[in-house]
Amino acid sequence: MKALIIYAGFVIGSTAGAVLVGSYIERLTTPQIGLIVILGLFFTSLVVSWIATILVMDGSLKNAFAEKEQLEAERIGRESMARTDPDAR
Repeated sequence: MKALIIYAGFVIGSTAGAVLVGSYIERLTTPQIGLIVILGLFFTSLVVSWIATILVMDGSLKNAFAEKEQLEAERIGRESMARTDPDAR
């Protein structure tokens, strides 16, 4: 839940920044270019916000995909299934 709140905060903040930058670009050029800038910044901010959330929660990106935890959960599941079903491989 904490990660979701942090992520939402990053997305809201970066979206506001994207709108401000896009509006400024729109005044200097055309509305179409402003829209392209806003959309580009918005979709980029989704990815950057997720990476920032991982950094805030864990302090590093070493285990960003939780591979160790996933492998451990799969091993425990296989062992549990083997205990309940003697014919399972």
